[in-house]
Amino acid sequence: MIEVRAASPEHYPWIAQKANLVISNVFRALEAVSGDRILGMVGYDAWTPNSCAMHVAIEEPIAIRRLIHKAFEIPFVSFGRGVIFGSVLSTNPRALALDLHLGFRELARLRDAWMVGIDLILLEMRREDCRWLRK
Repeated sequence: MIEVRAASPEHYPWIAQKANLVISNVFRALEAVSGDRILGMVGYDAWTPNSCAMHVAIEEPIAIRRLIHKAFEIPFVSFGRGVIFGSVLSTNPRALALDLHLGFRELARLRDAWMVGIDLILLEMRREDCRWLRK
C-alpha cells in the first residue's frame, strides 16, 4: 500500500541527493512511501509572495501518480501561489520529459550554469495552466 504524507525532515536527504539540492530551513516536502521505503518526493522552497520552487524525485513510476494532485494543490491552493518554478539539468532528459509532461513550460536555458558543459533549464507552471488541480 502506498501512503502520501508530509515528509519528515529526516527524509529530506533522500530528495536532496536525488535532485542535487541544498536543503534550507524553509524546505518542505510531500512523500509517497510503501512501508519504510520512499518511492517519490516533491519538495518546495524559495517561497515568494506569489511563487515557489518545486523539486521532484521519483524512484518508482507509481509514485508520481499518487503524488500529482496533492503536489500541485499544496502551492496553488493551500498556499495561494500563482506560479511554480523549477530547474533541471540539461544532462537529465528523463527529468525534463517528466516536467514537460506535467505541464511545465521551458523559460530559458542558462548555458554552463551548473558547470561548464551542463546547462540549467528553467521551467514554470502557472496556476491557470495546471491541469492537475481538482475542480
